[in-house]
Amino acid sequence: MRRRLWSVLVLALLIITADFWVGSSRRAAQISALAQSQPSATLGLSLRPRAEGEFYLQREGRSGATLFRGTARISPGDLIKPVPGRRVTVFCSDGTPRILHEDIQHSLSSLGCPTNPQPSLERNGSRIRPPRNPVDPQVPYIISPRATTLLFGSKPTLRWHQARGANSYEVRIIRVDEGQEEEVVWERKRFKETTVVPDNLSLQPGVTYLLTVKADNDKFSYDEGAGDTGFKVISEPETQRIRMAKQQLDSLEMSDEAKALVLAEFYADQGLIFDAIQTLEDAITKRNQTAIIYRTVGDLYYSIGLGSEAKPYYCEAVKQAEDSGNVEEQALALEQMGEVYALLGQKDEAIYWLRQASTKYELLGDLLHVQKLAERIEGLSL
Repeated sequence: MRRRLWSVLVLALLIITADFWVGSSRRAAQISALAQSQPSATLGLSLRPRAEGEFYLQREGRSGATLFRGTARISPGDLIKPVPGRRVTVFCSDGTPRILHEDIQHSLSSLGCPTNPQPSLERNGSRIRPPRNPVDPQVPYIISPRATTLLFGSKPTLRWHQARGANSYEVRIIRVDEGQEEEVVWERKRFKETTVVPDNLSLQPGVTYLLTVKADNDKFSYDEGAGDTGFKVISEPETQRIRMAKQQLDSLEMSDEAKALVLAEFYADQGLIFDAIQTLEDAITKRNQTAIIYRTVGDLYYSIGLGSEAKPYYCEAVKQAEDSGNVEEQALALEQMGEVYALLGQKDEAIYWLRQASTKYELLGDLLHVQKLAERIEGLSL
C-alpha cells in the first residue's frame, strides 16, 4: 500500500514538474516573440547599414580595398578601415551610429550592429524586375504613379511618355477592384501636357487604381503590354507610422546625400516607389548630384519596367563617378547601361558598356563579376 502511494506521489510530482517546465518554456517563447515584435529602443527601423567619411572598404569576395569619400552601403561581409586621422561614422540597420577613429579594419559584427536587412533593390537579385521590351514611341505609357503604393492623402503627380505624333491626351484614373465594375474617379480631356497634379482627387485606401492615357494619335497607355502599372493607397494609420519614421530618419546626423538615400530605400521597402523616386529627384535639384544618387534613381525606374527613363540617370551616374574617381560606382552604372542597351536591342552598344564595366570590376579585384560579365558578353555576341 505504501509502495503504491509512493508511486502515485512520484508520478504526480513528475507531472507537476513537467508542466512547470513546459509552461516556463511556453512563457519564455511568448516573451521572446513579444521582445522580437517590439521596435528597437532607438528608432524601430530596419535600414541598410551605411558608412560616411573617408575610408577604405573591402567588399566581400574582392581581393583589395577601395578608397571611398562620402557615403557607401555596407554589407555583413565587408571590412571598413578609416583613412588615418579621419573620423568615420557607420550607421547600423537600426539607425544607431558607430564612430570609428582607429586605423584598423572593422566589420558590422565587430561593431555590434544588428543583422543586416534585405535591401530594397538588388542589382542582380530578385527584387529588381527586368523592364518590359521597348514599346512603340507613339504609345503614351505611364511613368507615375506606376507599380507603387501611395501615402494616404497624398496628391500624386501624373506623368506619362510624350507620345510621338500626339498633340493632346485624354487622361483618366479608374477604380479597378477585382469583382467590381470599373469606375472613373477622375478625368481630364484634351490635355496638352504630359504632367498633371489632379485637383479634388479622393483615393480610398486598399483600392486598386489605374492611370490610363489616350493620345490623339489613337494610341493608349496600355498598348505597351505591361500588366503591373496600377497603384494603391495605404491606410491612414500606416501613413502616420511611415511619417513618424521619416521624422526619426530626419533626426539622424547624416549628410543630406545619405539621408536622401536612406529615406528612398525606406520608402522602396514600403512599396512607395513614387515617393522614393521623388525623394532622390528632389535631392538632385538641391545639388546632391552624386553618382550613387543618380544610379539609385535609375535602379528605381528600372525596377518598375522603365528602362528608357533609367538610361539618362545611369549615364549621369557614370559621368559623376568618373569625375569623383569612384571606381565601384563606375562599374555599377556602366554595367546597368549595358543592360539597358541590351534591352533596347542595341547589342553592339550593350557589349561596349559591359566591357567597360568589366574593366572596372577587374580594377576592384572582383574576378567573379568579371567572369559573369564575360559570359554575358559572350551570350550577346551569338
